[in-house]
Amino acid sequence: MKWLIVTPQTDSPAVDAVQCFLHENMVKSVLYAVENQKNKVSLDKADVTFKKIKKSFSETTHCIFLDAGKYLSDSLLPYLCGFLSGRNIPVFVTGYASAKELPAVFSGFKTFATEEKLVRELAKRFVEYLEEETKANAKKVLYEKGLPFTPDCFSFQIAKGNQDTCKLFLQAGMDVNDVDSAGTPMLCNAARAEHKEIVQLLLDNGANVNAISKDRGYSPLMDAIWRENVEIAEIFIKAGADLNLISNDGQSPLILAVGNGNEKICELLAKNGADGKMKDHMGMTAYGYAKLFKKNKIQAILEKYGKAD
Repeated sequence: MKWLIVTPQTDSPAVDAVQCFLHENMVKSVLYAVENQKNKVSLDKADVTFKKIKKSFSETTHCIFLDAGKYLSDSLLPYLCGFLSGRNIPVFVTGYASAKELPAVFSGFKTFATEEKLVRELAKRFVEYLEEETKANAKKVLYEKGLPFTPDCFSFQIAKGNQDTCKLFLQAGMDVNDVDSAGTPMLCNAARAEHKEIVQLLLDNGANVNAISKDRGYSPLMDAIWRENVEIAEIFIKAGADLNLISNDGQSPLILAVGNGNEKICELLAKNGADGKMKDHMGMTAYGYAKLFKKNKIQAILEKYGKAD
């Protein structure tokens, strides 16, 4: 984040107040003092002074015009305002009580009568500005990597296990509860790809642990059970996953685990309160399947936790 402060002169209480606020918030700032430009700066691209000033402007993320009415004749003002508008850079103007009073060159910028009112507004919304800057920077990095900011691209990075890139998507403002074009929640994609660190990353950022995929009607927990990943299943259970959801084919997590023959997951579900009496579309319970397929160890586990028919 780099703030450009345009001011009639460097030595003024208004400049001191704004710079003090930015310094307290550990934000870089640069002054463009109109008083120092004794001769009008040429807009010739070959002009050395113009090149230097243009470079300074190009690094700007936010801009403040202090006492803006005092330098309306500055030769660089139309160029600078057009540059700021074109890049959608937040701009704050002091010296005008309302937007109706603003000269056309400042059209669309936020206005404040005094620098005191400006600083109060900045203090109130500064966290928001920081968050916006973080998003903008992350999107810029994704763009430089050739990665579109879309749910499908995010889903692909999850499947690949690219944790750092996934963090960039989240920093850029990707909705952690979005779904890909197939209707699969991001947390389900992470479970299917068995990337434990990304599963935890998504949960830490507010992913719905009970999101349901469109294809199978599986929750993230069901996907972890389907992949027979005990560690990820345990993460979901600790995060409050519903142990008794029913998939599109009528299976509960416990029935699914019995079908896979995974004893560890069966015990994990049973001891954490999975309903043993739930039946699938065939009218069968988890214990019924364990008996039918002679899975004696799983029968014993279900009996131990009171899940027998």
